[in-house]
Amino acid sequence: MKVAPSMQWAHLLLVVALCLGIAGFAQAIAERHSARVDWTPKREFSLSESTLRVLEQLPDPIHMTAYYRRDDLRELADLVDLFEGAAPNFHVEFVQLDRNPGRARQDGIDSYGKAVIRYRGESVIVEASKEQMIAGGLLRLMRGRPTRILFLTGHGERDVTDITSPTGYGELRQGLQQDGYLVDAVSLLRSSTVPDADLVVVAGPKNDLLEAETDALDRYLESGGHLLVLIDPVPLPNLQRLVQRHGVEASLDVIRDPTNQIMGSDPFTIPIPAYPQHAITASQTTPALMAVARSVSPGRKAGAEVAAVAQTYDDAWAIRDFERAGNVAAPPREGEDRPGPIDVMATSSWDVGTDRQARLVVIGDSDLAANGFLGILGNRDLVLNTITWAVAAEALIAKREGSGIEALRPLSPLVLQGNQGRWVFFVTVVIQPALVLAIGGIVAFRRRWRG
Repeated sequence: MKVAPSMQWAHLLLVVALCLGIAGFAQAIAERHSARVDWTPKREFSLSESTLRVLEQLPDPIHMTAYYRRDDLRELADLVDLFEGAAPNFHVEFVQLDRNPGRARQDGIDSYGKAVIRYRGESVIVEASKEQMIAGGLLRLMRGRPTRILFLTGHGERDVTDITSPTGYGELRQGLQQDGYLVDAVSLLRSSTVPDADLVVVAGPKNDLLEAETDALDRYLESGGHLLVLIDPVPLPNLQRLVQRHGVEASLDVIRDPTNQIMGSDPFTIPIPAYPQHAITASQTTPALMAVARSVSPGRKAGAEVAAVAQTYDDAWAIRDFERAGNVAAPPREGEDRPGPIDVMATSSWDVGTDRQARLVVIGDSDLAANGFLGILGNRDLVLNTITWAVAAEALIAKREGSGIEALRPLSPLVLQGNQGRWVFFVTVVIQPALVLAIGGIVAFRRRWRG
């Protein structure tokens, strides 16, 4: 039976109309119930877990006014879309600065790319092109005031203003400021009291504190203060007694791990793969890396809750004899040296009155947070989450992988252990060339055999 041409055209038009109707219906559903899936390896086009935690703590409407230059609107919109998609109460208004200079002055904006965020009658100005800056502003609004961190000076501690040398703490300072913290330095040599602060950090002193200084820190802790100590394997008896009084043992030894040394390093550069159950490391999935560390373990303090936070591999040793430890060929001595796993980080916390809790964190290495180490493996997560716990904001502890929209990522270093490096060498230098030679020999032999 032959179908009339008019019927064929009608059937075609019906199919086209049906397809268009389905597409329009799907588009309408997508606009009302949009969803995005980030398939990048490190979720580079999603907000970090720490930013999402901050948004969860802000239930009321958040209003952000972003002042932009015409050419920069797309970049700002891509980032802000992530915030609006993650929090329905997050509302954004884009304002072109050149056309609204009066409004910008009223909001305190003096340059492109800035934004003012308002929440519960309070406001803060941030850089609108970076996720961490927006999250830091939200964090400050959530707390109602800036969180102040003081770094102790006067004993050869790490320099928080040094951003260039591998031993400085400048990158840590920048990371804290991006999270909304106020960072400053303090000296207790001329004062018997610790200034008002949410956290005091003693970062790798080369010389011991005076007893008057440890007494001031004692009073600060007993009044509900928070103290973070990063202590290297150098003789610091006053500082050691201070942390011991509050439940943490920091033995004067050095940790050596000859079987798990990082490729190209010495046995004093040790990976930290084990994390006992603790709020600080609840989201820690990547090992940290320390250099020349000492053991730090839970001690005793009446009424305090003490806990280990991080440990070495089983093959590590804590050696008290530094001269023997420096001889890599000298084996550890059972009964004199302590076998692994070795605790390298511990906390102590206790209630002060009914509404405050003192917190102490001790880490057996200060290189962990230095410029040369902070970006390696899980160091950044461990250090920043430790500070988050120390200031009693553990609800915000999370992995800190930022958005890939805000900036091009630097190259991520590949850190190999000694045995892994040997396998890479063996496969690439021995096995692969041998396979090529073998295949070439077989091909040449078959050609010659066939004539």
